[in-house]
Amino acid sequence: MTTGFLSRPMAQLRAHLEKAVEDGDPGATFAAFITIDAEGVLASRMVTLREVTDDELTLTINAQSPKADHLRANGK
Repeated sequence: MTTGFLSRPMAQLRAHLEKAVEDGDPGATFAAFITIDAEGVLASRMVTLREVTDDELTLTINAQSPKADHLRANGK
């Protein structure tokens, strides 16, 4: 049976986030978020990570931002 990061990546991410917050890291909830525009070009921007569960990430982004447009356009 596989254990660790590769078998449970969301649990690992959640554990790292909780530890960073507990340790008082001021950047603990910031993450690079990469989207793909209509032409397939990658764009990386910073977002605020609100919650991590076993199934999903909850992020805060501006609904009028290019990253929101990319998500609406192609889900990537």
